[in-house]
Amino acid sequence: MIWVLLVVLAVISTWFVIRPLLLSDGEQNASSSSLEVYRSQLVEVDADLARGIISTAEADAARVEIKRRILNLEEAPDRVSGPQVSRTLAVATGLALAVTYPTAGNIGGGGFMVIRMPDGRSTTIDF
Repeated sequence: MIWVLLVVLAVISTWFVIRPLLLSDGEQNASSSSLEVYRSQLVEVDADLARGIISTAEADAARVEIKRRILNLEEAPDRVSGPQVSRTLAVATGLALAVTYPTAGNIGGGGFMVIRMPDGRSTTIDF
């Protein structure tokens, strides 16, 4: 019975480790939310100009800066693709195997030891 509980806990913990790695929508949501922030900043600049809080030159400079940031956001390469995802999934798989199948040579797994005795004899232990 304890083994069933341990397996269930291992599967649940593995799911919490691997699930965020498989979700690539996080980066897309982050860039779309940044775009929304920049758009609202453009609206705020216009509102501040209308209220007289900032001058026309300051509003123009702020608009140029916000538009530059929007262009940088659109030109940024996709960070969730290619080798980075492969490495991340490989590490996650290794961690999942270390938790669920420790005798596969992972953390706490088996090993092989060669021992040389003081009198010159040698022996091996496979564990």
